[in-house]
Amino acid sequence: MPHSRRRFLTGSLALASALAAAPVKRRPGTHLKIALNAYSFNRPLMAGTMTLDDVIDFCAAHSIDGVDTTGYYFPGYPKAPPDDYIYALKKKAYLNGITISGSGVRNDFTLRDAAALRPQIQLVKDWVPVTAKLGAAFLRVFSGPRLPSGATFDQVLETMVPAFQECAAFGKQHGVIIALQPHDDFLKTAAQTIRLVDAIDSDWFS
Repeated sequence: MPHSRRRFLTGSLALASALAAAPVKRRPGTHLKIALNAYSFNRPLMAGTMTLDDVIDFCAAHSIDGVDTTGYYFPGYPKAPPDDYIYALKKKAYLNGITISGSGVRNDFTLRDAAALRPQIQLVKDWVPVTAKLGAAFLRVFSGPRLPSGATFDQVLETMVPAFQECAAFGKQHGVIIALQPHDDFLKTAAQTIRLVDAIDSDWFS
């Protein structure tokens, strides 16, 4: 329990630092709604004993306003799902009064080899239109699982920043925010996260 509490506080401080560095522009007094991340049901979703439709039913039954339909719970991931599946899920959410707030992919932008990095960039770009079709505002992305052996943080940033800038520019074309999810991975501190966000310097990356 102490370890979990310490991790929670550390994460909260990191988020607070990030928000302090770049205040969110919104009308004062805006009501923030509660959404459920599909990862809450990771085991049954990965086992196939539960579907995203079931997650929407759960949200409706428990008066949860929204849901984050993480990409890797869609059939066929990492390939983008067909439109009929996307629109059926969107319709189900609408009929149940649930907002699809976002989606997410499991990318690795710490790869420094251009040929290896290209498919990772394409993965994010493939899911931007999916997110837009869902009517969601953001697509969650990662930096990468760890600092590669033999590389420095600055060296990785040299290739990571333009990769994210390309994704943010593509997200802008579809009205989708590329949302960075620090996950105690390549990014270890609030300062590192802020540095990356500042370097990308896009209103469509946050």
